[in-house]
Amino acid sequence: MWLSPSRSESKFFERVRIALTNAESHPEIKAALIEYGVNETFIAEGWQMFNRAKEAWERNKMEVSETKLASNVYHKAYNELEMKFKRHRHLSLILFRKDPDMQILLGLKGRFPVVYNKFFDSVKLYYTSIITIPEVQNKMAVIKITPEVASSQLSELDHLLTLRADFDKEKGESQDTTVSKNTALHELSEWMDNFHPMKFGERLWICPSWRDVPDPSAVNVMLDPGLAFGTGTHPTTALCLEWLEGLDLSGKTVIDFGCGSGILAIAAIKLGAAKVIGIDIDPQALTASHNNAERNGVANQLELYLPQDQPQGLLADVVVANILAGPLRDLSSVIKGLIKPKGYLAMSGVLDTQAEDVANYYRDELSIDTIVEQQEWCRISGQKQ
Repeated sequence: MWLSPSRSESKFFERVRIALTNAESHPEIKAALIEYGVNETFIAEGWQMFNRAKEAWERNKMEVSETKLASNVYHKAYNELEMKFKRHRHLSLILFRKDPDMQILLGLKGRFPVVYNKFFDSVKLYYTSIITIPEVQNKMAVIKITPEVASSQLSELDHLLTLRADFDKEKGESQDTTVSKNTALHELSEWMDNFHPMKFGERLWICPSWRDVPDPSAVNVMLDPGLAFGTGTHPTTALCLEWLEGLDLSGKTVIDFGCGSGILAIAAIKLGAAKVIGIDIDPQALTASHNNAERNGVANQLELYLPQDQPQGLLADVVVANILAGPLRDLSSVIKGLIKPKGYLAMSGVLDTQAEDVANYYRDELSIDTIVEQQEWCRISGQKQ
């Protein structure tokens, strides 16, 4: 289940909204999810569930607010009447301490009523007796509790009973809308379980943060569908993750060139890298990478830069660039310049028809491995000479 009691419901809705928006608007994510049966019809169903749940949540929020207001008004009036009745009752008990019959007549026997309906009955009996029984009126005059005072208190009781009815009505509506909200949230949470954990290599899992990890002893990266593309579902991301999983990254510095959601950078840290640098032209990508790194507890090991802000002379043992064929060609000298001698490079975002051409831009400085294909996408990797 995605939703848990510890999570803010408003954050839950925001994450669903982002996930649905990305699944609907990013061609790469849309194509990848089709493999899991998440097509346009399925996404439309998700939006319907989202809208129903959000409407139920807003309605419940309004009812809870109205119930709280009704409760405050009712309890204030209750406390005021209770305070006056306690004072009158105390004076009466002193006055009639040797008159048990009068105590019974006024309902003074026993403890002060704490249950609200018994309190109402006691108040009504006490003040009604003062108004309707002349003998009681004469004796109560000594402590200045007159029929006029009693009548005023009964008017307050009538008002309090009206407030109680309003409070009960609001509480009932709030409870009904809470049930409806919880049902809608449960349905939406179950629908979001269609975003599956995925395994790459022998020990790396990319897991939506709302799902339980399949193997707690594995290397687990918790990732929400964020502001930038990269959830592990697309073949290009999968190819890079599998390559990273096959390296010994212990103590290494890694550069994620075009970091997007930060999935590759975070995976590198989880796989043992001492330091990882993420570079992207999109500020939203840096925000998504930082948020996902914080969620995985590795933000202090991840540095993020726009290209114009990255440190001079930046070098890494491992560079991974999951972008597109055009930038991989145009920026080949920049990318090669980031790799230490004997360092490693992997690139993806390249179609099978583009792979050889892109690889040729790197052969002058790198020994290129056999190109790996998945569906129509490729990974080009190699070691710097």
